[in-house]
Amino acid sequence: TDPEIVYVASQGHLWGFTGERGLFKTIDGGKTWQKLMSGLPDDGKTGCTDIRMDPENPDVLYAAFWERLRRPYRFDSGGPNGGIFKTTDGGNTWEKLTRGLPEGDIGRIGLSIYRKNPEIVMAIVEHGFQPRPRTKEYDDMKKLGTGVYRSEDGGKTWKYMNRYNNRPFYYSQIYINRSDDRFVYAMGSRAQVSEDGGKTFSSGMPGIAGDFHVMWLDPHNKDR
Repeated sequence: TDPEIVYVASQGHLWGFTGERGLFKTIDGGKTWQKLMSGLPDDGKTGCTDIRMDPENPDVLYAAFWERLRRPYRFDSGGPNGGIFKTTDGGNTWEKLTRGLPEGDIGRIGLSIYRKNPEIVMAIVEHGFQPRPRTKEYDDMKKLGTGVYRSEDGGKTWKYMNRYNNRPFYYSQIYINRSDDRFVYAMGSRAQVSEDGGKTFSSGMPGIAGDFHVMWLDPHNKDR
């Protein structure tokens, strides 16, 4: 509603600790910027990797924070300060959303809001518990871990829908169809499509080469 207000998610420098990691806001079209900190991680290694705004209320936003650090001998993805955060006052204060989400170190997260009902939010989450497919642990959804989560009350509570999350630190992108929340799309080496709100996924987009990182959904055509 106000084009002068812009939010920027910054993951910061890959190789070191920096104050450039986090979520930034301008209210003057980019002339000046403020780092939002009240209730958000500010440890120099946890940055903001995704942000979504409520289409009906610009003061309501969801932000995903991800601790990542490249070292000469390894890549660290995930930490205790990562997670999903929500504001209802335009970023002045933030609350970490935890009910129904996995505990422990959280990695990269992708977010999506259903435009026709902003109470519906979906997240694709990286977590330390990532059992192999076709195992007893993978099929037991009682133990939370990496995968797809769905909230139907604005993030207050979350339901674990599916363990799918192909190469989480590299992809972790999810999209809800703008007109029908039963249709959910998850990116990966192969694009995955759900027709039941995220409970099950199957390979989609045949005939297109792999390595899917982003998707654009036509706001006027649910089939495009």
